[in-house]
Amino acid sequence: MASSALPRAYPGTSDSSITLDWTEHFVVAAIASATTKLVIQPLDTAKTLTQCSARTSGLTPAQRKNAILAVSATVRKYGPKSLYRGLPATLVYVTPSTALFFAIFNAIKANAIASGTSAVSATLASAALANVAASAVRVPPEVMKQRVQAGLYPNLAKAAVGMWREDGFSAFYRGYSAQVLRDVPYAAVQFGTYEAVRRWQQRTAASAETSRNPLVRLASRIPSGALGGMAAVVVTSPLDAAKTRIMTSRGVVRGMYRGAGGTLRCLRNMTREDGVGACFRGILPRLAYKMPSSGLFLFLNETGADAVRKIRRLNKRSSVQR
Repeated sequence: MASSALPRAYPGTSDSSITLDWTEHFVVAAIASATTKLVIQPLDTAKTLTQCSARTSGLTPAQRKNAILAVSATVRKYGPKSLYRGLPATLVYVTPSTALFFAIFNAIKANAIASGTSAVSATLASAALANVAASAVRVPPEVMKQRVQAGLYPNLAKAAVGMWREDGFSAFYRGYSAQVLRDVPYAAVQFGTYEAVRRWQQRTAASAETSRNPLVRLASRIPSGALGGMAAVVVTSPLDAAKTRIMTSRGVVRGMYRGAGGTLRCLRNMTREDGVGACFRGILPRLAYKMPSSGLFLFLNETGADAVRKIRRLNKRSSVQR
């Protein structure tokens, strides 16, 4: 998920008056991210398989157009473990990219709100700018993960060695521009939709947001998070397809797709070769991946944050009683 946590307490969460510090936000979000990635990884692999070129994936045209056929063919050839290809890279980059995202997000958002910017505008702008910087950490393992998922390399170690021999350091940042071009609008749409749904929930008297049960309130974040993920996926699907194609490209083709202009060139080539549908290839497995992952992440993140607040309140009471 382009880092999709909202590092603040929302109304209705118990102990919401207690603000978590940077370290606490980092630990909670890192655990939530890693757990979500572990659960949802097979769906991410299915998306990658449908978006790769035929030469890269080794799949037939019919298999590339159908996520179920693509997964079935891959599992028959490589076994069920192939659905978890690239998982170590995913888990490794969750922690540093989340840390960087939160550091920048919190700093920019706090300054923006202090200067009079609305909370919604500050959230959207901060998320977008934080994603630009976080991509510097996120892209290298993402490239390795997708190339392993596509079957170009059997594991991450061989991917790292092979990529270095192929293009040196620049190989690890192949698709950086495409990643940023996808992540910035993704974050804006996801956060904007999430905030809008949350505000609607809070205005609804019968909403779970008004429940006295903290678990019910926290669980209400799942549908709002899922809707945010769905909207962001639909808007950024062409850019995501281009990113995957660029990151898994080989040979002479890879040099054609550098920079923002290369991303647009990739989109044109995809459309010319496979029609407009190529820009939306993988959207169903991506929706199946992003909707539950967004909802699950926000639920886990808020649950963890709520637990930290309760611990801090208990510690505060204990120190006062002494």
